[in-house]
Amino acid sequence: MSFAKKTPPISLDIAFDEDRILINGSNIDVPSHIDAFVKILGKPRKTTYPDERKSRPDNALSSKRVNYSWDSLGVYCLTSNGAVVNTFGIRMNGGYVRPRHFPNCFFDGILKISGMPWEDAFKTLPYYGEPNAVFKRLDLGIYAANGGYIDKNSPEKGYMIVEIQLKKLR
Repeated sequence: MSFAKKTPPISLDIAFDEDRILINGSNIDVPSHIDAFVKILGKPRKTTYPDERKSRPDNALSSKRVNYSWDSLGVYCLTSNGAVVNTFGIRMNGGYVRPRHFPNCFFDGILKISGMPWEDAFKTLPYYGEPNAVFKRLDLGIYAANGGYIDKNSPEKGYMIVEIQLKKLR
């Protein structure tokens, strides 16, 4: 009988297209319960934020925002209620800002968007936003990928993050 801990994969292969997200061959949806990500990636670090709505009398319902990070893998999940993941993020590079929920390490795996390396996808696929904006948004089917530049005045420095979420209707 083995009592070895389940360890997350050392490297991730993430593929994203019009209707699915694959992490090391496993299909994952956004939104999904955090347990679906834990099953694939292992145990994350939790970052809890104070609930700003509790002090507002106009909102009787409150939720607890909890974000999850897999520090050694360079990925994170954002939630509004601590359970349902609404955004899956990948930390690509350093930048001036480092929120508490960012993983301690950069992503060192493979990320493909519509079958091409993610950097090529952001260069060649149609995107929304101004050419020198901080974010570029690719809309693919039901999902959107947001790429955030390290420095909007120097896009050649690359992207700090790529976040995948359901596409918002215009």
